[in-house]
Amino acid sequence: MKTTIEKIETLAKADRYGKVDGTYMNGETAKEIMTIFNHPKMNSHRKDMETMKAHELVGLTIRLYSFLKPVFGKVIK
Repeated sequence: MKTTIEKIETLAKADRYGKVDGTYMNGETAKEIMTIFNHPKMNSHRKDMETMKAHELVGLTIRLYSFLKPVFGKVIK
């Protein structure tokens, strides 16, 4: 069974609108979540993010957007 992060990653790679565990999101939002998840400053928080639900990850992305704003637009792998 895929984790929420794995489902979001699949949606981000497909760059499509879809539903992840009851939360609808577009490909752009999924890419932003994955950018935050893969950001070097988030290394110590990855384990916590892996247990979050989709709506919590969307909320986290909104809160961290201004902090990590220069990173968006570049996909960090």
